[in-house]
Order: sequence, then C-alpha cells, then structure tokens
Amino acid sequence: EADDTTNEFLLPAKYCIELKSFKMYMVFYRNMGIFHEHVTNKILEDFVKACKPQWTHIKGEFNTRGGIQTVVTAEYQGTRDKEQGTRKS
Repeated sequence: EADDTTNEFLLPAKYCIELKSFKMYMVFYRNMGIFHEHVTNKILEDFVKACKPQWTHIKGEFNTRGGIQTVVTAEYQGTRDKEQGTRKS
C-alpha cells in the first residue's frame, strides 16, 4: 500500500519552511486519528500562520484500507492591499 502524500505549492512573501522541519511536522500526523479534510485544512492553517504567504495550495492524497483513495485540496489567497499594491496575509 502506498503512503499518503501531501503536495504543497507556496508563493512566499517573506518566509519559507525548511525541508527537515516540514518532514518532522508531517510525521506528527502520520498515526493521528483525524479526518482527511481536517488534517489538510490544519496543515494549510499552520502554513499560513508560519509563512504568511501570498498564496498557497495544498493537496492531500490519502490511501485507506479497502482501496478507497481520498484527495482533498485547500487553498489560501492572501488579501491585496490596494494602497500599496502588495499582498498581506
């Protein structure tokens, strides 16, 4: 059985996530009893809080017993500051 995967696409504003830290963060969710939709939204929420990106898209692909695959996507679009022409999160 293939492992669950999460794809993250990020347009950083100022901060980004170190790969080792990201891997350790993902291992935290590996054996947690949590709904697929909830974990995907929680990852998005944590990414927005940590990175304050202009935009990010997260896609979680979950393989469960019985051969049923679940794909959940979540997206964050920062707000645009009209006076300065920059995005704020």
